[in-house]
Amino acid sequence: MRAPISIQKLDGFVLALASGETSVESLRAIADELAKLGPSVSGEAVKVALDCGAMTGAMQVAEVFETACYYAATLRGKVRVAVFNVPAAWTHQQLGEDAVVNRGLSLKIVVNVHQAKAWLLGSR
Repeated sequence: MRAPISIQKLDGFVLALASGETSVESLRAIADELAKLGPSVSGEAVKVALDCGAMTGAMQVAEVFETACYYAATLRGKVRVAVFNVPAAWTHQQLGEDAVVNRGLSLKIVVNVHQAKAWLLGSR
């Protein structure tokens, strides 16, 4: 599956714009594309602001957990992700964030690109 994502390199971080229907398959494809970005030449995780505002639909709790586990396994140590513009239909977003963080992925859900940039470029 081709990932429904476009990537733009900005000063200090990467802006990734996701679109399309929310599904386990589409979110896995996005993770696979993000994994190609990192780690950087210096070995540091690439900082990614992931805009999900153009995504539609939602997933069940089990699908959210499955996807979170995939994200952690695929992206851990490669990228640091700030997710923003989360669709209102994503009612289990806190479960997803907790699951990836508990599995070692540096990820935070924030409200907008300004918060994403501040978190990504700030100190851990």
